[in-house]
Amino acid sequence: MTKPKTIYSKFLPIASPLLAVGGIFLAIVARKQDFADLIPSVPQWVFSTIFIIGLVCIILGLSGMLFLVVSFGFSALLVPFKIIGGWIDKRLEASGLECRIAKRRDIKWMHQFGQKELGVVADLNKLLDWQSLNREMFWIIINKDIQGERDNKLMGYFVVFPLNQPATTLVEAEKIDGTSFTQEHIIPRKRGRISKKPVSIYIGGVAAKKGLRLRYFTLDSLKAHITSENSKHGVKTFYTRAVTDDGLRLIKRYAFSPVSKFVNGHVKNHIYKYEFDGEDDD
Repeated sequence: MTKPKTIYSKFLPIASPLLAVGGIFLAIVARKQDFADLIPSVPQWVFSTIFIIGLVCIILGLSGMLFLVVSFGFSALLVPFKIIGGWIDKRLEASGLECRIAKRRDIKWMHQFGQKELGVVADLNKLLDWQSLNREMFWIIINKDIQGERDNKLMGYFVVFPLNQPATTLVEAEKIDGTSFTQEHIIPRKRGRISKKPVSIYIGGVAAKKGLRLRYFTLDSLKAHITSENSKHGVKTFYTRAVTDDGLRLIKRYAFSPVSKFVNGHVKNHIYKYEFDGEDDD
């Protein structure tokens, strides 16, 4: 939105001269007899033209002034909303929060926290096996401002599974999900290098401790990861399964659609997918 000072600087230098010119021209018409006596050779149509130009200038000048008044009035009405918006932005500011790859010692905490928040989590030993295969699937949110034990700093996490074609086919048919993947389904990645491009990515558990700022940051970190996988590796298909009401609201919000033709709308415990548009980047 254009700032009031910008509107003022753009329109006032135009509106004011228009009003002044219009006023002068109309004053000339009002004293046309005096001008006619002074300069008898001036034809009548000149005064008619001056009158029309003056009237147009007055109308344009008044319109500009009215626009300024309305703009300033509207800006004044928006002040409370700007204050509230600034307060919300401050509340959502990610100061102290960091998203990073989970270390092996973080997996046990993720498992315990996932059981508490989501209720449906894969076996701990399976999580550890997955982490050995691809350590870049597990991401945690930490609060660097908190002092003390490591577990106190852990705020949330999300999991992203890079899947091969057989796994993608099974997920599409709702025959497997984020709790039942095996090592044959997941594309390995070690030392920052991926063996091959995933056919799809399954978004596993997403959880965070209470707090609007924290949950906003966790979701924003996940969105950044999804965007990166699409832009850098060309992954276009993303799956997930909602097991909580919050998860269900998110798949609605981001327009995930059910993989099964027998599922209408959005219900829990079914698999949904999102597909990026456009040609393959490869």
